Amino acid sequence: MLTALFVPVQAARSAGLDATSAQYISCTGLVKDKPAEALKIAQEWGNREKNSPGALHCQALARYAMKDYGAAAADLEVLLRGIGKDQPKLWAGVARQAATSYNLAGNESKSTGLLGEAISLADSRQLTDVMPGLLTDRANIHMAHNKYLLAVQDMDQLLTVNPKDTTALYTRASAFKELGLTGEARDDINELLRLDPKNQEGRELSSKLNGKKAAVKTPVKKKTAKKSTKKKAPVKKKTAAKKKSVKKKAG
Repeated sequence: MLTALFVPVQAARSAGLDATSAQYISCTGLVKDKPAEALKIAQEWGNREKNSPGALHCQALARYAMKDYGAAAADLEVLLRGIGKDQPKLWAGVARQAATSYNLAGNESKSTGLLGEAISLADSRQLTDVMPGLLTDRANIHMAHNKYLLAVQDMDQLLTVNPKDTTALYTRASAFKELGLTGEARDDINELLRLDPKNQEGRELSSKLNGKKAAVKTPVKKKTAKKSTKKKAPVKKKTAAKKKSVKKKAG
């Protein structure tokens, strides 16, 4: 789910996108539960104020919520051109949202291309707080399209900066596994579990890598009394009194 942008107010205002304005807050506040209403408000706002960045962003968020991903991506790209890269943090944030929208619209190349631009910008401006999300997003897209080596390269870059990033360790381990590099995958998962022993995804992947199946609990059957398998002897019907044998006495 895309959300309203939370970036430095100074940067947002200089780009014409004031995330603290009552109009922007009111419009984006409807996106989650009433996206159609938010879209209508954003369009009316845009008609009143031509090329309003706030109206365009709210419109994009509403379209995304309505699963019109292609239209949302197009709106966000128009917004990007208006912002410009002289506001790098804001540009990277909108680019990330546009990339997410393009990916869901089925345009992988456009998605990874935008993320590549944002990663280069973040790297050149040393936006260390922005970089992890950008690299992780691109690696996840690579994973979804079976481009495991590219995913490894993105996570290599992230782990060079922050070797304790457990999400990056898990993603790279998953990519190594798909590439058949079981030893490397185990190394990453072991490190992840050392940092976060209760990490459920890590524990599950560790079990798979070690050939262990997750224990499956089977319902306990209630014990029932066993029926005797021994056949009962047939009951003989009572007959007339047995005839007494008369023994003849010897004379």
